Amino acid sequence: MATHCYLKLLDKSGAPVVGEVVTPAYKDQIACADWSVDIGMQQDRAGAPGKASGRALGMSLFKFGKAPDKSSTRIMAALRDGEQFTQAIFTIYEELQGSEDLTEGSFHLVVKLNQVTVHEYQVQGETSEKEVTLKEQCSFQYQSVYFDYGGGVTLNQPPNAEAFKPVDKLDELVAEAKRLSPIERGNLINLIKRIRDDEDDKSAVSGKGVKPHGTR
Repeated sequence: MATHCYLKLLDKSGAPVVGEVVTPAYKDQIACADWSVDIGMQQDRAGAPGKASGRALGMSLFKFGKAPDKSSTRIMAALRDGEQFTQAIFTIYEELQGSEDLTEGSFHLVVKLNQVTVHEYQVQGETSEKEVTLKEQCSFQYQSVYFDYGGGVTLNQPPNAEAFKPVDKLDELVAEAKRLSPIERGNLINLIKRIRDDEDDKSAVSGKGVKPHGTR
């Protein structure tokens, strides 16, 4: 079995960016090697309309890798000009082994990004005595994303959202601390100091060299 990922990128006129896929059902689309997106909860300082400030859904940039093709310079130009595409449609499917007409197999996922702009473009090259290998990495910003696999779900970026980045617990605590008033922040600092002093006292007591029971 083989798995494929093809991208259909549409500009404002509805015209597709031309790639080099030769599979009949996806002819001239853009072949992708890999893709990723992070979805999680993040702090929403402003709060969504009608809701209190708190946590909101956040989505990262949509990243994907591809080989250089006819679409490469078109994507670079879009990044330079700040062009917005109406849709980026990624189709990921598993081809049935031995299938002669390249129809979809048991796995078929469609990911649709709306109101898309190119955020970053990278090209990486490796050379050897026999060949030169080039690979591109692109990332898209978008307003909403729709996942369809046996059923669909649409996720929307919150207003004025920044790209979501997974954070560790310390980053989350720092973000919470920044939301406090100066008085609350001072109280928090004093509490941390008291906890630290208590820990130091406990360490001092445990380090006094008390002999275990039964020793002489």
